[in-house]
Amino acid sequence: MIVGLWKRSTRAVLRYALRTGLEYGVITRSLVLGALVGFSPTVGLQIVLILIVAFFCRILKLSKFDVFVASIASMVVNPLNFVPVYGLYYLIGCAVVDCSLEVDFAAIDNMFDFIELGGSVAEAIAIGSIPFVIVGSTGAAWLGIVIEKILHARFEKRRQMNGQGNGRGNGK
Repeated sequence: MIVGLWKRSTRAVLRYALRTGLEYGVITRSLVLGALVGFSPTVGLQIVLILIVAFFCRILKLSKFDVFVASIASMVVNPLNFVPVYGLYYLIGCAVVDCSLEVDFAAIDNMFDFIELGGSVAEAIAIGSIPFVIVGSTGAAWLGIVIEKILHARFEKRRQMNGQGNGRGNGK
């Protein structure tokens, strides 16, 4: 099931890139942006953050991103796997910062204790997500390079089949 989903989503990105004619590097940058946002603890704000980053990068003429590709990549952490992933983030974060894996709700006397508990949980989740962000964006960069190589090879093959050659006019 996971392999089938992986193949379908990769095929969708390939078809989309061929249809829209994305320039070289956009897919890799978009996948990395999606992985950075997707693996970070931004519950439900992934697509909004991608739109904001892509908008400002386009205004400042820093780099181009494809919002569709980045949105697909940001769905690595989704409502189906949200709880176990964030639980793992919390466990890893608790190994780094001082927090308790067991919560004693009877010890919470007032609202400030509850808010303090939420702050320590958020801190542990944020710290625990850092290894996943690093590994996930590195993997997304590798995948983007592979996809762009496949697209470039397909484009060259189609161009040669259509008789356009290498652009020098001699068809070789």
